[in-house]
Amino acid sequence: MAEAAGALRPVAIPNRIPARLRTRRRFGLGARVSFVLFALLVLYGPLILLAVFSFNRSEIISLPWSGFTTTYYHEALGNPDLRNSILNSTIVALIVAPLCVVIGTLMAFALTRFRF
Repeated sequence: MAEAAGALRPVAIPNRIPARLRTRRRFGLGARVSFVLFALLVLYGPLILLAVFSFNRSEIISLPWSGFTTTYYHEALGNPDLRNSILNSTIVALIVAPLCVVIGTLMAFALTRFRF
């Protein structure tokens, strides 16, 4: 009856791509490691440079260094509004992170055990 209603049947489609073109080109270990290192450099390089140059005594980014200082950190942490903001962010992070782990674990359990 299903055939009478025009149900679709699976049809084998011949593979017209030659076997030599179907093989995946795999990159070697060196190329993959180089790509990962380049990606890490692009992502974290500016942050590392910013952190390093934040200890420079000069007010602008300059080479050679004019000396090592932590004055900018003392000024920033001496600001009570910034300290309150850091405290609030820390409290929120300490509450939200475990809550997300618990909810995510329960959702993963539900998705793997039950049918929806």
